[in-house]
Amino acid sequence: VRIAILDSGSQVKVDKAISFTSLAANSDPISHGTKITQVIKQQNPQAEIFMLQICERKEFSYQPDINAVIKAIEWAKAQRVDVINLSLNLDYSPELASIIDDAHNKDGIIFVVAAGNNNFQED
Repeated sequence: VRIAILDSGSQVKVDKAISFTSLAANSDPISHGTKITQVIKQQNPQAEIFMLQICERKEFSYQPDINAVIKAIEWAKAQRVDVINLSLNLDYSPELASIIDDAHNKDGIIFVVAAGNNNFQED
């Protein structure tokens, strides 16, 4: 199984790490990608893991960059990954939705995505 993790980077050893932003793929300024990678590796020890760094520094935090996400998905498709993990929060983008639909429907890639990534508080 070949798994692409699109996240903030990882300090855990992976088979290949690539950055689609100005940050290094083997750095992880918020430790999120490192934690996700650890969980995926623990559950899938034989998997080939690709860390695709898609976060940029924005004001006082690190956020996913939509252009980096699109480029990373296109790269993952070209590598024929089986699974793409997206544990991130983005605004809706018709271009991104189209690329995800295409990757799933034409290439058979399974997407694992986070739900409830916002600090939502019901009054």
